[in-house]
Amino acid sequence: MSATEVIEQIEKLPREEQEQVLAYLQQHHQPSEKSQERQPRFADDSDFEKSTEKIFKEHKDLFRRLAQ
Repeated sequence: MSATEVIEQIEKLPREEQEQVLAYLQQHHQPSEKSQERQPRFADDSDFEKSTEKIFKEHKDLFRRLAQ
């Protein structure tokens, strides 16, 4: 059975059984290094502020021209 066929079967299950499948996967799935690399990273407010200051400082001319 292919992954697509498995997914199609899961989609046909009642919501309660789909939740059981999800719970199982969450407990037993070990993410690979590759899938972990694709996880989004989020900056906290402090990192964001530092980055924006740096970007606006380094590209002041560009932002001035874009604002015109």
